[in-house]
Order: sequence, then structure tokens, then C-alpha cells
Amino acid sequence: MLGAGPLAERAIPRSGPYHLAVLVSELVDRMRAAAEEDPTWLGSERNLALLEEFAAERAPGTVVRWGQSGQRAFASGGVLSIEPPVELAGYDSIFIHAAMAHHEVLHRVYSDDTGAAAMSGRLTLYTPYLTTLGEQVFNWLEDVRMARMEHAAEPANDDYPVEVHRLSVDQQEALYQSSLGEQPWTTSPTHPIAQVRIALAKRILCGELDDLVAPAVARVMAELEPEISIAIASQETNGARGGALAVVAVLAREWDELRRAHAH
Repeated sequence: MLGAGPLAERAIPRSGPYHLAVLVSELVDRMRAAAEEDPTWLGSERNLALLEEFAAERAPGTVVRWGQSGQRAFASGGVLSIEPPVELAGYDSIFIHAAMAHHEVLHRVYSDDTGAAAMSGRLTLYTPYLTTLGEQVFNWLEDVRMARMEHAAEPANDDYPVEVHRLSVDQQEALYQSSLGEQPWTTSPTHPIAQVRIALAKRILCGELDDLVAPAVARVMAELEPEISIAIASQETNGARGGALAVVAVLAREWDELRRAHAH
């Protein structure tokens, strides 16, 4: 049922630094109603204004802007940049659009930059590949850490991070296949190091990894499991940073072994 009042009308107050836990389902309802009434509404300035209202209920002062089509959404300095709604095979475009907006709002509520420079400095000590992977692992860990904290604020919002994470893994799998010309889930991958990357994405974002992987990859993932679990359970963004650094340190140590697994 479409809410008649503010988006936060049925929200649950939080103590401490958090604002109200806004129900994303109300945003979805209002978007659907507006799009049914006017097919040009999606991607319009009115759509943007509703997203900004939603964001401001949870994180006052937030500004929302349209990003470039195909550009990854991001939050920076109180500004959320979000791609206009697009059709994605296998996904409800309005649901995933609202979920993306919610995801970026969570960064405003739960993430902080304390320790970001230190992490970046430490990552530069590794190869460019591991530096980039470390940044990706941090983002994945932080996304799931935020979702866990959001669950405590409003369990009714649980489905939205799950859908964002599912989309991310689907996109990672598609990229793997198009780049390497093979399925990611096999016990004999052409590039075990690349399989470690997709395995990390699947384990972190989906909560488990029960797919086929190379024995060397399975061994490395088992070693990384405690670090992943600790990072996700952290109350602070630096927990995700520490987890990412720990993952990269293990991969740097195991790099030659993973390369030898490719040779076999």
C-alpha cells in the first residue's frame, strides 16, 4: 500500500549517531505509482527529487544527482551519484534502482574515511593487480558490513542489499566469462588467480561459496575465511579495511603457488 505521509512515517528510531531506518519498500511503492501514472517519470528530475527526499530522511543534507549511464553509483562528501533507471535482464528495474539508492545512503550512514589514506598507502606496496583487488575486496567487505548493520536497524530492508549484491556477482561472473572465455566455476581454471577474485566476490557478497574451484583456490579461500568473517562483523569501516589488507597479504604470499597451479 502506498504510504501517504513521509517516507520515514513507519521507521524505527535508532540511538547514537544513526537517523531513522527508512523502509525502502515505501520508496519502491511511490516509484511504481509515479511510473504507472507517467511513463516518462523514471529518470526524470521528479524521480531524482524523490530519491533525494528518501536519502534526506535517513541522512539529512544528502544531495542526489544523476550519474553517467553505465557509471557505478557512488557516495562522496554528502553527494550521491546514481545512474538513471535501466533495464537489466533478470531484475526488476524499479526494485534494483531503489536498492542502489538505498545502498549509497547506507554509505552515508555507516561508512567513514578514517584510515582510508593509510590503507591506500599500504596497498601501493603491492603489485597493481593486488592493489586494485585490495580496493575491490574492501568495497565488498564494507558493503556486507553495512548490510549487517542495516539489518539491526530495519530488517524489513534486508532484501535490497541482497539484490544489489546478487547483481554485482552476476556482473563479475559475466566479466570473467567474457574476458577469459570460460566458466568461472571449475576445478581447472586457466587463471587460478582470477578465480580467487571471483570466489572472493561470491563468498563475501553472497555469504557462501559452494561452487567448484581449483584445489589451490579452495585452500586459499579457507585460509581467508576468518579474516572475511571478522571484517564483516566489525562495527567500524576500518574493520573492512583491515580485512582487505589481510586478504591481499595472503594472496601476495600465495601468488607463486597460484601461478604454479595454472601451469599444472
